[in-house]
Amino acid sequence: NLTRFGFPLPQAVACAGAVPARLLGLADRGSLTPGKTADVVLFDKQFNLLKTILAGRLFDPASPL
Repeated sequence: NLTRFGFPLPQAVACAGAVPARLLGLADRGSLTPGKTADVVLFDKQFNLLKTILAGRLFDPASPL
């Protein structure tokens, strides 16, 4: 949504990941850094969801967590 209002993609990504993690005190999330939990959402250029990775594992919505 932020990119629709003219925010550059890197800033929009930070607002969606690093900033909320920091505000919630989640020091193990918010960036792709060695030792941190790998929660990643992959989108195509039109921002359609391609894949979700939770704690470094591909998330399958058909399987229970």
